[in-house]
Amino acid sequence: MKISLVKINQVEKEEIKSFRLEFLKNKEVIHGSNGLTTEKDIEKWKRHINQLEINPGINEVKTLQYMVLDGSNNLVGVIDLRFQLNSYLQQEGGHIGYSVRKSERGKGYAKMALKEVLTIAKKEIHLSKVLLTCKSQNEASKRVILLNGGHFDKKIEVNKNQVEHYYISLV
Repeated sequence: MKISLVKINQVEKEEIKSFRLEFLKNKEVIHGSNGLTTEKDIEKWKRHINQLEINPGINEVKTLQYMVLDGSNNLVGVIDLRFQLNSYLQQEGGHIGYSVRKSERGKGYAKMALKEVLTIAKKEIHLSKVLLTCKSQNEASKRVILLNGGHFDKKIEVNKNQVEHYYISLV
């Protein structure tokens, strides 16, 4: 099984809409998508993503956004890589966020996507370590982080949720 990470402009608008709709039907947030959960206008969302990569606004950070495609080029997930952390991301969010659509979970897509993004973080952005966060009850995300070398750092409370912090060393 293989995946590919592609930029948002390489995925058809209708496929992104379908991806978004699956999350909305399941009342889920699309982590690692930089607002796709709430933005109905896909073209506006794409412009925002392109802006984050080139020149982020106040309180935003430079971000690389990828769509995760399976071996048949179907959109199965999203993952983003943030160059640095603002105060929000230091608490909840970290350097990398990701989501896999419910119908494709449990197939290893998040694990593979995270592995590829860690390589980008090391080789292209030259980060020495990255922070990943997840809610304490999110066992699948914890597994993905641990399988990619994550080390538990601490648990904090954010908006009445227990959020766990993990670091992955890239050196």
